[in-house]
Amino acid sequence: MTEATVQVLVNYSQFYFVDNELGGLPALPLEGANTAGIAQTVPGFGILYTGIEYGRCSITVVTEEGDPGCQESSWVDIVEVSFLSLSGTLHISEWGGGKAHDLPPLAAGPGTYRLRYCASGPSGDPMEPSDTFIMQFWPQPPAPSTVVKAGSPNTAARLRSRPPVTSEAATTLSEATGAARSTAHTAHSPARWDKPQLGPPVRRISSTNPVFDRFFGHPDRHEGPPDEQ
Repeated sequence: MTEATVQVLVNYSQFYFVDNELGGLPALPLEGANTAGIAQTVPGFGILYTGIEYGRCSITVVTEEGDPGCQESSWVDIVEVSFLSLSGTLHISEWGGGKAHDLPPLAAGPGTYRLRYCASGPSGDPMEPSDTFIMQFWPQPPAPSTVVKAGSPNTAARLRSRPPVTSEAATTLSEATGAARSTAHTAHSPARWDKPQLGPPVRRISSTNPVFDRFFGHPDRHEGPPDEQ
């Protein structure tokens, strides 16, 4: 087992993990993603959501050859999704082209992994920067996205609008590597992201955080009709 802990600056309640082979970040919002409330993955890339809107979080990353297990009572939220790694090496990227944090190499190189994402702390308080998280990776064939435990208002809200989704396109190795690279934003290095490349129009919703809503939407708001171009 390999383990590392990093301090990550969270902004707009999110941070990213990126395959070092990807060459950039994909268009947002993600299409065809594996989704389990507070986690979304496509080949080479994932978005993880937090209960705090802004602040530093402690994130422990564990890579193992088999399921390392998880003590459910220690965590408020636990979700699992499949993730396809292009190179077997990852880094965490902060929002808006912030700092990049190198992670331990995955146990079996390129291929499909299971990601278990666990959150602890006052996840329902958007201004309390004391959440801690763990990301566990181990080799496993594609499997359904699963919400093991949803104890925070943050996760419960996301599940109301985004039920768990398992996408064959996000976990099939055939042609995935080339497709992921071709859709990535490559104007800057993998550690930087000045502005996301927008995909299809994002639906208009009411919120006090227009930047976050424009790119991702808000899980606890009613979504209206698409923006008129």
